[in-house]
Amino acid sequence: MNNKNRFYTIISYVLCLVALVSLIPVLYVGRYDFATGDDYAYGALAHVAYMHTGSIWNAIKGAIQHTIDIYYSWQGTWLSVFLFCLHPEVFNDHAYFIVPWIMIGITVISIAVLSKYFLGRILKLSTNYRMIIFILTSILLVHFVPVKANSFYWYNGAIHYTVPFVLMTFSLVSGCRYILTGSKKDFIILCVLFTALGGMSYLAALAAPVGVLFIYLYLIISSKRKPIKKDLWLILPYGLIMTGLIISALSPGNKARGGEEFTLSVSRAFLTVFKAFVQSMQTAVSFIIETPYMILILLCIGIVFYEATKANYQDEIHSEKDYFKHPLIVILMVIIWNASVYAPELYSGVSVSEGVENTYFWILCMSLIIIEIYVLGYLKQKLLNKESTQITLIKGNADKEKKAMMIRIVTWCLIAFMGLAFYHRLADTTFKVCLDYIRKGYGEDFREQMLLQQELLSTDERDVVLPATNAYEGPIFNMPVSDEADAWTNGAVARFYDKDSVIGMDADTWHSRMQIP
Repeated sequence: MNNKNRFYTIISYVLCLVALVSLIPVLYVGRYDFATGDDYAYGALAHVAYMHTGSIWNAIKGAIQHTIDIYYSWQGTWLSVFLFCLHPEVFNDHAYFIVPWIMIGITVISIAVLSKYFLGRILKLSTNYRMIIFILTSILLVHFVPVKANSFYWYNGAIHYTVPFVLMTFSLVSGCRYILTGSKKDFIILCVLFTALGGMSYLAALAAPVGVLFIYLYLIISSKRKPIKKDLWLILPYGLIMTGLIISALSPGNKARGGEEFTLSVSRAFLTVFKAFVQSMQTAVSFIIETPYMILILLCIGIVFYEATKANYQDEIHSEKDYFKHPLIVILMVIIWNASVYAPELYSGVSVSEGVENTYFWILCMSLIIIEIYVLGYLKQKLLNKESTQITLIKGNADKEKKAMMIRIVTWCLIAFMGLAFYHRLADTTFKVCLDYIRKGYGEDFREQMLLQQELLSTDERDVVLPATNAYEGPIFNMPVSDEADAWTNGAVARFYDKDSVIGMDADTWHSRMQIP
């Protein structure tokens, strides 16, 4: 191992340690996580069935029934709705803590799978460089995501946005593997993933097939493979996702939610395409301005990739250099791919959950990383083709190696200094928000309040009065019951616990009346 590889191995270990430590408060907040709002509304039938019978199958039947009801009355994303109905508290009042562990876990795993396949298998970057890019990308997607609750802590929001994003990333890997190898296993996986996405968030359901299509087209354009008969089998997964999307789009509930103007229209579709490009560019600029660390992390990824392509040139990247032949085509494809996720919101013309911001952010981050890596790969390939002899000479020159190492150390020290200069912007990161929630005692206070609510709702009392919870949500999403008897949340909680009524009361007043110290 040469000095440079040793240096980046140390960097990868340090970053891994930083990333793991940064997740401690993020995962610990799961202790304060409870079902709320839509969780109660969607899970009511399943919970009541399970509460009275103890049968998981009866809970599933309740979830199916509610999915059908929602399909005709509110929204058509049939798989998302079905999963909404089966959140952890349906089966155990104290199981909701697992939600952030699952959502953060699958998000990080999806990034690891992408990195290992595209950076490792395709571009053949060595492990230390690939690990650094994977860790930096994970930090960006986990800690700088705009809406923390919808991404990891609120089951309803995470199921509808985080899970589809993860399935989309897996589909890109499975789709590429099938295109390159014809693997039956990957074809089956792709069919399953596309089928699932057809019944979930429209954003990821568009990003996945568009992404796989562009991978296929680019591999043809770059002469990595020629069209073959097996390619026709791709019609099946595309047919499955289109069938799912059509079933979802034709839901009577969509018209009830979007109004009479929500109809299929060719002119509206063309206008949506134009608006999608405009809004995707505006949103990208907004995210970059609001998240300066995005630029810093992208800079780090660029440096690491540049160094990776320079290391062991003949072994690592020579056989794959044809992947970097068409930068303009790749940039255009990525811009179209990024814009495609905006189409559902713009076409529907209805208000959407804050969770869409997370999908926009994640897709933008992936898009920028793809463009950055490809452009650097293209420029570096041109340079290496001209200077491969000089690179070999540099490797054998101890003085130049020492000079290069000094430049490397100074560069990373400057990056660290830039990170400290923007330290005040870390206040909005998932790490800092969670740390403050724990350190200031808001989380523990909220947990005690929710445990009391669950205790009161578990009694035989038919009309339940609950003390209000604190207003500081931090990373947690909370829709508290109110003092209005006909409030929507009150009714959702009442149905979930099979009560005649549930109403909220000021906490101090409640404790005073109940004579509880």
